Amino acid sequence: MRNNVETLKRLHENLEQARDDLEAINTEETLLEWEPTQFPQLNAMFIQKEPYDKLWNTALAFHNRSDEWLNGKHTLPLTQFNTRIITDKWHLKPVPF
Repeated sequence: MRNNVETLKRLHENLEQARDDLEAINTEETLLEWEPTQFPQLNAMFIQKEPYDKLWNTALAFHNRSDEWLNGKHTLPLTQFNTRIITDKWHLKPVPF
């Protein structure tokens, strides 16, 4: 899990560097009065990577905290969790009780 998270982090850094490089190319093209080149594949890569980021970061967070959650003392009752933040972060629909 940790390997996957680290690999995704490196991939994200490489994609960010590619975005910066492509913006510099577009700047040079503009100075030469050329039409800036579009790079739709780069945005598609960011979008396609997002579910894997969520999956592996969630899995790693659960793995790192699971022993405490399952076997440790619970200092925060479940009723005190802020469900709005949780549902907004994970795009969940609240379940009516």
